Amino acid sequence: MDSLEGHRPFYLRLLLTYSESIGNRCVVHAPGSPDALAPHDRDLLEMATWRFTSDSCNIDYLASINTDKIVVLDGDALARTTFGPRRWPAHTDLVALSLRGQRPRLHRNPTRMLKSIVRYLIRVGLDRRPRVRVITLASSSEEVRAADNKVHDAVPIDCTPADIASFAADELSGVGTTATFWFGVLGVINHRKNLPVIADALLDLADNSTVEPGLVLAGSVATECQDEVQSALARLTAAGIPTRLVDNLDDTRFDAAIGAVDAVIVAYSNDGPSGVLAKAARLGTRVVAAGSKTLRNDVERLELGAWGTLNRSGLCEAMIETARRPDPAPATQLGTAHFGPRLLGSEPLRILAWPAFKHRWANRYTADLADHLVAQGNEVKEFGLGRALFRRYDIVLLHWPEFAPTHRSRPVRFLAAPAVLAVLAAHRLLGKAKLIWTIHNVRPHDDPSPWLRRWFMTALADRLDGVIALNHTGLEEAIASYPALANAETLVTRHPAYTLEPDAGPPSTRSPDIEDFLSAVNADDRLLVSWGKMSNYKQLDDLALTVSRLDERTRSLFAGRCDDPFLIDRLKASEKSNPDRLRVLTGHIADKDLVAVLERADAAVFNFSDITNSGSVIASLSAGVPVIAPSHRGLEELGKELGDGWVRLFDPPLDPEVLRQLLDEPPPTGTPIAERPEFRFENIAAETEGFFHRVTGTLSHSCPSGTTP
Repeated sequence: MDSLEGHRPFYLRLLLTYSESIGNRCVVHAPGSPDALAPHDRDLLEMATWRFTSDSCNIDYLASINTDKIVVLDGDALARTTFGPRRWPAHTDLVALSLRGQRPRLHRNPTRMLKSIVRYLIRVGLDRRPRVRVITLASSSEEVRAADNKVHDAVPIDCTPADIASFAADELSGVGTTATFWFGVLGVINHRKNLPVIADALLDLADNSTVEPGLVLAGSVATECQDEVQSALARLTAAGIPTRLVDNLDDTRFDAAIGAVDAVIVAYSNDGPSGVLAKAARLGTRVVAAGSKTLRNDVERLELGAWGTLNRSGLCEAMIETARRPDPAPATQLGTAHFGPRLLGSEPLRILAWPAFKHRWANRYTADLADHLVAQGNEVKEFGLGRALFRRYDIVLLHWPEFAPTHRSRPVRFLAAPAVLAVLAAHRLLGKAKLIWTIHNVRPHDDPSPWLRRWFMTALADRLDGVIALNHTGLEEAIASYPALANAETLVTRHPAYTLEPDAGPPSTRSPDIEDFLSAVNADDRLLVSWGKMSNYKQLDDLALTVSRLDERTRSLFAGRCDDPFLIDRLKASEKSNPDRLRVLTGHIADKDLVAVLERADAAVFNFSDITNSGSVIASLSAGVPVIAPSHRGLEELGKELGDGWVRLFDPPLDPEVLRQLLDEPPPTGTPIAERPEFRFENIAAETEGFFHRVTGTLSHSCPSGTTP
């Protein structure tokens, strides 16, 4: 490749950061000199060894490099220079990233169509050479399977909700602002942005709809477009449409602008993924798209807004339709963690998970992890007898293996426990699959046959190759219970924060009850909520007695599925005795109901008899609600990491006076868990994938060379 401009330094930073995280040191072969790097990218010089050469994208020069892997971040330029019969030498692997890898499409301009076909055939020819992989940049909505030579574009987000609110206050409000719906055109404002057409469409929108639009241009204006931009802004201002031109944005302010506007506009004709669209999808901002079929596919598949033809009327219609729609749910599967492993890592992993995607709405952890592993280019399948006995996998991931020896049915658990061990042993004989246990709880909440569970888990521990713990406490207690785990590879990570999705999941059967309860809570009342599956280990009887002794201004809600009819009867009796202070709702609680409850709650209260990790605790904290819970070691560890005020612990049993004191504590001061990068699912999934490679021995610790960023 022939420059250090555009997205190349950004992609290079991702690769160097990932390479460093797995213990590698890269050599970067780049054109020109260090002065070619922008000032804010000069730190890249410290992250690798640099060699500047004019031949950095020459196939003969690349063949002379003695290394295990070469990554070219401008595969399209490389393909243009390698047209011909020359073979790639077999002593090293070559990975080339193509930014324009889409199949050629019919076009009204025959010259453009012919060029598109020729470029595509050259890329295909390069990809078919031995030890060469051409990886195509895929759009945000495109499905990427483990076997595909594709990678989703990296989507970094460097802003917080506070940054978005700050941008909105600084740029979108103030005296004289009449706009009720702000559109944004972001990035480098050049001819490709089609600003004159956008201005025409906004003028029609203001005349022919009830939408009162405003326009934000956020980014730098290309020199050749200065007059065009000023003319467009003048026409809009003369028509009474508010405009803002915000330049000199750093990464944080740029991302905040995308999150602050009501909808971003991406309108261009050439096919290819849009970074601004991907950022909008990740932040949950609506998108008006026009022109490119890639944009149309992304907007429709991700349900971001509307697409129209790239002309005045088509764009205006797309604006009207987008303004009618609600904000989309943030596309949390997008991010940056997948990019480095896809280009620098080994072949994708084949993972058999128990469970993977099942029970998504009962416990989202396993399905969200599987989604992120798939987005990173791996294959994840649901555990089943046929797959376990007749197909080979690299990893068998077990989340709750203790389910087999603790099943409520006595015949089932006595048959299931040895059967599961036998199936796992048979799968090991098929190939080199590694068995990994994710420790959610060291001890099961219900343990009808303790000796059977101990026998099963001891036998399983002897066969495990790796253990993933969601905190240090879980790992220490697991090794103390099953000493054979000390011989396995270990990873201590975190339980990721959750993003609640009000419109996702099965329909709630309790919404009217939730609405009735919340409508009865006065503005000056304090609301306590204890939610999640109701089980005896949560000691809800004692908690119900405690909250019933609080003052009249404190209301409590117990909500969640319950499989124990005797527990339901006891809780309903407590509710009947204290109808003004306690409400009990049994059944699935959907995200849309949970969001409404947690937005109003002053605290989430739990009374676990024993706990290692709790999804309900993490989800409550993710919604910004402080948690009150017993001082078990795992919760103590979480509280120390989050800082004062988030996790408020008590020594059991819970006393009404202690509960009052915990409720009266000052608001939390630490950074919310949802804003901490170390709790983001994409980062934890990338860490998990790296652990899988370490256990399987498929991640090379040699020194790859990056070529021209």
